Parts: sequence; C-alpha cells; structure tokens
Amino acid sequence: MTFRKKIYLSLVILFVSLFVFYVYFSSRFLRTGPVVEIRSPYPFADVAPVPLVQGKILHSKEVYLNGRKILLNESGEFSEYTVVRPPTDTIEVRAVNQFGKETLSTLTVSVSE
Repeated sequence: MTFRKKIYLSLVILFVSLFVFYVYFSSRFLRTGPVVEIRSPYPFADVAPVPLVQGKILHSKEVYLNGRKILLNESGEFSEYTVVRPPTDTIEVRAVNQFGKETLSTLTVSVSE
C-alpha cells in the first residue's frame, strides 16, 4: 500500500467517524424527552389562589400546564396563570416532543387564602 493510499484511507476513516459521532450527538433528542424547567413558584412556596407559573421548555412541540395547552415564546419560555386549591395543590407542566416522548414536571405549593 502506497503512502498516498494510506493517507486517503486514514482521511476516509476520520470523516466516517466524525459523521457517526455527529449523527449520534444530534439524535440525543430522539432518545430523551423535552427539558422542563419551572422557574417560579418554588416548590412548597406560599402562593395566591391564582399564581403565575414561569419556566422554560427545550425541544418540545406541545406544552400543557395542569392539562391546559399553553404557548411558548421564541426562546421556549412561558408565563401563565393557573388556579390552585387550598391548602396545598400540585402544579403539573407536561411537555411532548415531535416524536411523542414526554416529560412531566410537578411541584407542590401551599395556597394562602
């Protein structure tokens, strides 16, 4: 095998390896669900009966707050009011990506009357 053929074969192996790594890295969103981050209220915080829930969602097609579909801005952030019942209640944020994978994030809050 000549030196040129060895260089050519090495470059082909390098590019194929990089391509396989790129495909594997890019497909991680197929293997995992969306990322849900609830920024406020904090868990076990005292909240009003209609608190403002804020957060950020990554890699999602649909988002639900306590079963109600909500919209995200261009950055994937949301800011929505929801109704909670005293003395404690759970707020659920569920995100579903385009492949049907879903992530559910819940937080319990204390409701002040």
